Amino acid sequence: MSRRIIDVPYCTIATHDINTKLTQVRENITQSYKQHVKEQKDPNYIRNPNEKKKFKKGATLLLRQCSTANDVITNHNTYIETKVSSYVFRYKAGNFFQNNDYIIIFELFKNMLLMKTNPNYCTDD
Repeated sequence: MSRRIIDVPYCTIATHDINTKLTQVRENITQSYKQHVKEQKDPNYIRNPNEKKKFKKGATLLLRQCSTANDVITNHNTYIETKVSSYVFRYKAGNFFQNNDYIIIFELFKNMLLMKTNPNYCTDD
C-alpha cells in the first residue's frame, strides 16, 4: 500500500471563506518550505537540536469556519463559536463538532432537550 499526498486546491463543499483561507495557507506553507530547503542547502546552516521539525509528512491542516466571528481559524487550540438557531456552541477548533444549520430536526431536538429539567450537556452516548 502506498501513501500519497493529495493537494486539494479547492473544495467544492467548503465555504468561500475556507477556500480563500486555504489558498493563503497553501502559499504560506510553500514559501516557508522553500525557505526551509534553502537553509538546508546552506553549508553554514546548523539546525538547533531543540527546534521542532518544521515539516512532517502527512501533517493535518485545520480550517474551521467560525460563524460568530466571521473568520476561518487554523489553530487547533483556539476556542470558536458556532451559532445554530438561537444557540451558541463554544468549543476548541481542533475538537470534533459538526452541525448542519438547515436540518429541521434540530428544532425537534431542541424542544426535546427543553422538556428536560435544566439540561447542561448534550452527548451522543
